[in-house]
Amino acid sequence: MPTFAEMISEAEQRLVHAKAEATLGREDSKASPGDRRLRLAAEMKTEQAAKCGRELHFWEFEAEVEQEFSRIEVKDVVPDPLLVALAPLIDGYPDPYWLAAANLVRRGIATPPRDWRAPSGEPISNATFRSDPSSPALATS
Repeated sequence: MPTFAEMISEAEQRLVHAKAEATLGREDSKASPGDRRLRLAAEMKTEQAAKCGRELHFWEFEAEVEQEFSRIEVKDVVPDPLLVALAPLIDGYPDPYWLAAANLVRRGIATPPRDWRAPSGEPISNATFRSDPSSPALATS
């Protein structure tokens, strides 16, 4: 199984390639503004570059969550007790990946990708975390 570093490296390479293709596509489209095929091709290449950027963000976030999960496991980081109380349960215990992700977001270290879900199936992106640690951890949007 590839490591997170390998997945991130591959995603970065795909993003660089997709950005270059999108730039060339936009230049071709500008050179022939009346050609609808070139304009459509440029839009498709730009969308592909955006998709590659989202994929890179996903793998970077997953790597951060995995590191945070490990830090919580060895007790280098203590999660906020309120997050522990709010965490979805798996077999009666808080979902450790949701807890790690929520802890990262709460501390402002990482932003979850759109539609990210923990193994429990619970999203974290629909919650707005306040930056003031003395305030309640979550405010529903």
